[in-house]
Amino acid sequence: MLYSSRPCRRRHQRYEVDGQATLVTGDALQRPSILKDLSVIGAGIISNFPLQRESEVGILLRAASLLKSPLARKARVVWCKKLDDRYWQSGLSFNEDNKICFES
Repeated sequence: MLYSSRPCRRRHQRYEVDGQATLVTGDALQRPSILKDLSVIGAGIISNFPLQRESEVGILLRAASLLKSPLARKARVVWCKKLDDRYWQSGLSFNEDNKICFES
């Protein structure tokens, strides 16, 4: 399912998923997060900690609706915003060498 019903100006479709992610941040801690959406070149996550914009993170993606098995990628934090007192939402971008190929 396409993430938004609004006209999309993105080059790649973004798919809403009910998935999980594990982030590995600069401090080498593994931190569980919620995977909200996924595209060929990026992901949207919700976490209980903020991410530093422009920082590099490792991410293990688990989304049974789109991926046959967990998938590890390196990503750059494009944006991060506070949702409430406990949660932050972040947008992650994969570089050209880390694109995801969805299997049909």
